Amino acid sequence: MEQVTVNAFSPKENEYLTDLLNKIRKEIGTSHKVTPDTILRHYVIDHGVKIEAFLSHILGYLIRVPDISKAKSFGYEFGALSYQAKSQLVQDVLRPTQKFEAKKLKLFSEIRNKFAHVDIINTMDDLAAIGADTFKTLKNMFSEVADLNVRLELLITDIYKILHTILIEEIYLRARDQRNIERNQYVDSKIATILQGLPNSDELFREIVGLYKNWESSQVDEITTVKEAASQTPDGSDKIK
Repeated sequence: MEQVTVNAFSPKENEYLTDLLNKIRKEIGTSHKVTPDTILRHYVIDHGVKIEAFLSHILGYLIRVPDISKAKSFGYEFGALSYQAKSQLVQDVLRPTQKFEAKKLKLFSEIRNKFAHVDIINTMDDLAAIGADTFKTLKNMFSEVADLNVRLELLITDIYKILHTILIEEIYLRARDQRNIERNQYVDSKIATILQGLPNSDELFREIVGLYKNWESSQVDEITTVKEAASQTPDGSDKIK
């Protein structure tokens, strides 16, 4: 998946977001294939560690934490939020129309928990025998795929896509807000300059700015286009299921 560059904010924030986005995009574009030599417990836990790091960064960005590494809730100190808590918070951020995405985040949390804490679960067959409800959900979610390991691969790739979409949407919204602030300041200064010296200039200024703000708020939101672009696969064809 091609790399992207964020240029909407301060140099430090642009660098941070560019790096974070491209790390997630790298995971989306990577084949997470389970091979005969794969130790599935290691495979699940390894992706769990990566996904948890992304969850921490996204949550930190959403609530404007200055430095994730020093954050008590999302950092590396004792007492930081668990994987489950972070995943649930991200699920809460999703809109009501994103129920399927929330279901996938919840499902991977359950699978990760089973492999991390149940010593006799080492394969997908073990999961089917011991974590029957979790396995059934995975089976139904990817019913068109027969191979159990491929179902897991698809789920993990979709998790990375979901996190990418959440981050893209938040970056877009903040960039749009920033542009609106800068544009409004520019428009206000121009109107004030034009009206300078005229009778009742203050009253005229308030009236014209009010009309402009009403027009601006009536414009169609562009976020739908951004969501569609963000949810595409590396080849630009399919969206998250």
